[in-house]
Amino acid sequence: MSGKITISDIVRSFCNYPHSYSIKKPGERHKAVMHSLGFETKGSPNAPKGLPLPSQTVKWTVLVNHKQWEQMAKEYKQARIKLKGSRIVIQGELLLEPHFMVEEGSIGVVAYKIECVEARKIIEEQQLSNTPQT
Repeated sequence: MSGKITISDIVRSFCNYPHSYSIKKPGERHKAVMHSLGFETKGSPNAPKGLPLPSQTVKWTVLVNHKQWEQMAKEYKQARIKLKGSRIVIQGELLLEPHFMVEEGSIGVVAYKIECVEARKIIEEQQLSNTPQT
């Protein structure tokens, strides 16, 4: 059983060059391309009574496949904003033995779904302003 997680935060760092790595599957071995995003989130100071406070900061490295990366790049280019410093929402699963880390000592996450919050908001506003009024 794997642990599912949602991270909603501002991108602190990223590797926009693809990492090539080997994947072993039964009967085959090939190279795959992935990219990585780095996040640093802070725990809530309001833990339930009687429980210890969460960590002050948690570092995350999110692994993104090439198709997801290209879609993100397209949205950010269309919105004319930069990835670093923008808010995105990642849904994925925990990776216990990550080989490529952006943030040293971070927890790995394999991205299943990415939502570029600020970029999509800007794109939607652009589309509304370009729509002729009747």
